[in-house]
Amino acid sequence: PGVTLHNAAGTPGVTLHTAAGYTGAPCGASCGAGTRAEQDAVNMVVTALVAVMAHGMKGGGDRGGVWALLLALAELVPALSLPVALVKSMAHVLTPPGRARALLRLAMSDRSLADFIAVLARAPALQEEWYE
Repeated sequence: PGVTLHNAAGTPGVTLHTAAGYTGAPCGASCGAGTRAEQDAVNMVVTALVAVMAHGMKGGGDRGGVWALLLALAELVPALSLPVALVKSMAHVLTPPGRARALLRLAMSDRSLADFIAVLARAPALQEEWYE
């Protein structure tokens, strides 16, 4: 089973399949590798995630947007601080939106994206603070 992603024109793009036998281990040196179509699919997913997380933010995200929200989530769960530290150390990622995208890509590759989403879903005080 898989999910077919569509490009901006609405035509079918790449079908993503779940990895059978996934052990939960980080992907290691192969992270970021893949075909152009796979990279495009990841970019589409990350762009959609940023849009979903930004939707309904108080002040239209004036407080730092999705990056600041992800930092707040990492403060609640110390285990999430390692991916944040890795993104902060990326010299080529300079803007808050770029850092948010990089963190979400990293979270997808090491299978910790669900942790960020779970923290947000289970933190009503954080939702109240960040969302209208």
